[in-house]
This record gives sequence, structure tokens and C-alpha cells, in this order.
Amino acid sequence: MRQNIRTGIGLTVLILALGLIFLPMIFGPQDTVQPQLPGRIPPPPSVPVLPEPVQSRPVIISGTPAINVPAEMRAVEDARTADAADNWREIPVLDERGLPRGWSLRMGLFPGDGEARQLLSRLQEAGYRAYIREQESGPGTLRAVLVGPWLGRDMARDYQDRLAQEFGITGVILPFELQRF
Repeated sequence: MRQNIRTGIGLTVLILALGLIFLPMIFGPQDTVQPQLPGRIPPPPSVPVLPEPVQSRPVIISGTPAINVPAEMRAVEDARTADAADNWREIPVLDERGLPRGWSLRMGLFPGDGEARQLLSRLQEAGYRAYIREQESGPGTLRAVLVGPWLGRDMARDYQDRLAQEFGITGVILPFELQRF
């Protein structure tokens, strides 16, 4: 009995599912198909064929300038070149780690922290990049007050002169070393 009920329910569900699928196809509107429109392909564009370029070497005649520059423009360019030669700085050199070699000025070595902090604050208030490094010496630790770093030794010399005039202290130029933590 139960088997017959299951079979009846299964057949009923199957018939309903088939009805839901096929009835809209049978009784649906017949004009849902779009009419075919004739396709129009435009003609290919006309592209002019250019001739192949011919490579040639330029003819250089000695004694003639490559570009015709007026004399007054050449005078301005010569002045710029001379000015650039006066303002030339050395090119930074890389160290063994691949970092640019920097230069710092050691403005003083102090056994106590108070004097070093006082000079540091004076330098920083004047707008200089100053810092303190501890250095081991025979009897104890000294505190070095340094200014910098700069990439060129020439620039470090310029700042050495400027700081000597401003503070009355002639600093010593030293290679900049990264502090390890």
C-alpha cells in the first residue's frame, strides 16, 4: 500500500514537472522569434601604402656647426657652462655595503652628558642636523657631538667653515658611520 502511494506521488510530481516545462512551449506566443535582419559589412578602408623608408647616413662636413645657433645664444650657453663648472661638487662614492659614503663634523668630545646635550641643543636650535654618539676611550665613555651627514666632503668643508664662524668651534671631518642597534 505504501509502495503504491509513493509511486503515485512520484508520478504526479514527474507529470507536473514535465507540464511546467513543455506547456509554456506549446501554448506560448508564436511570434517571440525575432526576424533576421540583413547584415551589412562595410567595405574595407582604403589605406595608402607608404614606400619603405631608406636608411641613409648623415653627411657631416667638418668646420660647420651641426645646429645653426645665433652668436648671442652661444654666449648665454657658454656662461651657463662656466657657472656650472664653478658650482660642481664631487660625486658620492659607494662604500662596501653599497651605501653612499657620508661625512660628518665632530664638534666636540665631552666626558659628561650635560655639556654634550648643551652643545647639541645650541646646534639644533640653529637649524643644523646634530646628534650624539658615544665613543669608548681608555678610562670611560666620551660623548661626541656630530653634525651632518653630507654626501660630499666639499659640502662638509663648507659647513665646517660656516660652523667655525657661527659658533667659534672648528669641527673635525669624519666619515659617517651608521649606528647599530
